[in-house]
Amino acid sequence: MSKQVVRKFLESRELNADRIDLDREVDKFIANMLSGLATEQPAMNMIPTYIQVGRPIPVNETVIVMDAGGTNFRVATLTFADNYEVQIEGFQRSEMPGTSGAVTREAFFDHLVDALRPLLPKSRRIGLCWSYAAQITPERDGLVLNFSKEVELPEVVGQLLGVNIRAALDRAGLPSDVEITVLNDTVAALLGGMSQTQGRDFSSYIGFILGTGTNTAYTERIAEIGKLGRPNDEGRMIINMESGTYPDIQLSIVDEAIDQATQTPGTYRFEKVISGRYQGMQLWHTLQHAVADGLFSPAFAASFAKTKEFESYELDQFLFRPRGDNRLAMLCDNETDRLRLFWVLDNLFERAARLATINLAGVMKHMDEGTNPVYPVGISAEGTTFYKAKLLKPKIDQLMKTYTNDRLGLYHEFIRAENSNLIGAAIAALTNYRRRRTPIMAKTDYNPFQAAQQQFSEVADRLELGAAMRDYLSAPKQEIHFAIPLTMDDGTTRVFRAFRMIHNDARGPAKGGIRFHPEETADTVRALSMWMTWKCAVVNIPLGGGKGGIVCDVRTLSPTEQERLCRGYVRGLYTRVGPNVDVPAPDMMSNAQHMIWMLDEYEALTGQHQPGMITGKPVGMGGSEGRTESTGYGVIYVLSELLGTMGLEVAGTTASIQGFGKVAQYAAEKYAAMGGLVVAVSSWNVSDRCSYTVRRVTGCDIQELVGMTDSYGSIDTKKAAAAGYEILPGDDWISQDVDILIPAALENQITVENVARISDRVQVVCEAANGPTSPAADPLLAARGITVVPDFLVNAGGVSCSYFEQVQSNTNHFWTKDEVLGKLEPLMTSAFRHVYELARERGLSLREAAYVIAVERVANAVHMRGWI
Repeated sequence: MSKQVVRKFLESRELNADRIDLDREVDKFIANMLSGLATEQPAMNMIPTYIQVGRPIPVNETVIVMDAGGTNFRVATLTFADNYEVQIEGFQRSEMPGTSGAVTREAFFDHLVDALRPLLPKSRRIGLCWSYAAQITPERDGLVLNFSKEVELPEVVGQLLGVNIRAALDRAGLPSDVEITVLNDTVAALLGGMSQTQGRDFSSYIGFILGTGTNTAYTERIAEIGKLGRPNDEGRMIINMESGTYPDIQLSIVDEAIDQATQTPGTYRFEKVISGRYQGMQLWHTLQHAVADGLFSPAFAASFAKTKEFESYELDQFLFRPRGDNRLAMLCDNETDRLRLFWVLDNLFERAARLATINLAGVMKHMDEGTNPVYPVGISAEGTTFYKAKLLKPKIDQLMKTYTNDRLGLYHEFIRAENSNLIGAAIAALTNYRRRRTPIMAKTDYNPFQAAQQQFSEVADRLELGAAMRDYLSAPKQEIHFAIPLTMDDGTTRVFRAFRMIHNDARGPAKGGIRFHPEETADTVRALSMWMTWKCAVVNIPLGGGKGGIVCDVRTLSPTEQERLCRGYVRGLYTRVGPNVDVPAPDMMSNAQHMIWMLDEYEALTGQHQPGMITGKPVGMGGSEGRTESTGYGVIYVLSELLGTMGLEVAGTTASIQGFGKVAQYAAEKYAAMGGLVVAVSSWNVSDRCSYTVRRVTGCDIQELVGMTDSYGSIDTKKAAAAGYEILPGDDWISQDVDILIPAALENQITVENVARISDRVQVVCEAANGPTSPAADPLLAARGITVVPDFLVNAGGVSCSYFEQVQSNTNHFWTKDEVLGKLEPLMTSAFRHVYELARERGLSLREAAYVIAVERVANAVHMRGWI
């Protein structure tokens, strides 16, 4: 009788579990999966992990594993023995930083490094299981999205974990040449389960977590992940499926009330019905309605009126001891109360079991795996709710048999793996690490600011600068560090770190670009602002040196997100920039569209039209004709002058170029137009996250290559191969048998480690990039008779044309392209001749001579102003 009374009550509140139609709900669940695979803004998040399965696990190879989750942080080394037995050593457990109060970003990563310190001699591979929301990048790094309310790490949100760990290793003076693979805990559960079934036959695997929250991971065909745009990829990768965000669940009035009472109404609705975090809330709200309907005795109702909301563990306390001294048992005045309370709880867990079954059956049906009972799907399940809730797992087991096995003909086996987070992290690091063949920016053991300071120190000695002047010019005059909170298209918020630095403005307003890069650092921006000071001085234009940067991968942002980021950057700076103070410009990964958004925001904030506050604008919106070509053309103007001093002409020479962005493209175009032969070009491949060298020994067709290159300078290697080009490793640009090397991409690319790879035929290194040659490599090049034309002279065409644009914008008088380039060529060649003549007079290298001219001009301006 009690069961029927309870059932009638549950039906009246739409709480009865049997109202859930499994077939219909499974189909809806699969439809949400497909939507999540197709778009970046789905209702249910389907996150690519770039972790692939099926690769053999190396045995007897040690890896460092880290597990950051909940309130604990764990670290150890792990090795798989010949029989795949797991050997864990050096285990340490500590409190997760941020659980006892807010912790800064630097302090958090320093804590991780302190834990790593004793283990680094054991391995250079690290697997990091991250149990919070994170977007995994194609390089298997993790971009932190948010934390639970128990963890206070606001400065870590929006940060890349691997990048920051390497930076912290650098700060600690520890080796930072580590390969870090980041994965989510659900992915670790899947991999950990796989490790426990070596030698067994499963058709596929699922990772399933049901604890305080719920998530699912499974293997998906890459070609089916439409938002990756790789329809011909035959491989598979693990998808981390935030199944707790599944939105199409049928909610009762009780569920609606719970949803509205949480801090995240309207989101994670599936999780709020299925997971342990909310079970106590569900029962408390359900009993409110049951008491109001007279389901329980007056004594029960009186006691319940005085009680507070339940914790989830109290449900199991009652189920294990219904006559014990727990709160729920003590509410019951008689056996009828006790029995009706049990049936309410039974229904609550039945609902959760049905929804869990819909989740798992939906994934299996979508995968079309487990159709043969001899080769079932292995479901590696984790979570306290799954294993400790007394009624839940038996109900899931029963439903999986009667519905998934018997009705759908899909077979499974639940797997429980001890230490699955550590084991999964180890497998990912051992089988899915991605060695950075050519880093996106400088190597982590190279500090561009230290290199810039070393170069300045040497010329300061030569000029016999006083201590105060040396100190003043050895670092930026002004640094601005700030954060940009950005609302993303999906409604979430990310925080981006940003910089703006002025090295010196004694000769005029600061001038310098804004770089967008996921590995941007303050030291890189410091170095570039310093080099910009010398660059403006060596070509004798009345500007100083500045630089800016935002730590972001702009390629992953939508146009609307990019616009909001640009406007946010200006809002953080607008009182510190302007046509007579500091004039930004485009740099790495930024472009004319970004500049016009910034100008518009600046003018909106100041209430004035001031097009001269920024350069690199689109032509017709205050931009200068010839600006796009200026840096690349300037490179060849200087190179041509140098070759003339050597009794050579551009025609008849050969070159290899690193990079194929705008600077490299226009340098190659001008060089080829003057009769030079470009033999090889290297470029970064966005999809593969590594670089390649494209070679044709009879000469590259520059316009043909430009036609197969995206806006970020990435050559489509498949198209290049089809056109007859050889595809070589990215760093092979340096070993080509040519007359001239033109590094036009990144700093620190010619080093003591690779200088021996340069062909004996090479006569010139023409530095189109900033800081491409390490200071230690300079004397080695000189000893081989290779002439190095320094970067801040070679690539000054860009800032020179920016100066022309600034003049045009401030006077509202614009020149033709021929006029601009006509002014640029004599400016560049004159600057080169001054450098060359001083080098010949004093027996200096071209770099030394350029520094002497530039630093002396700046020091004189500082002195004449009376600053020092």
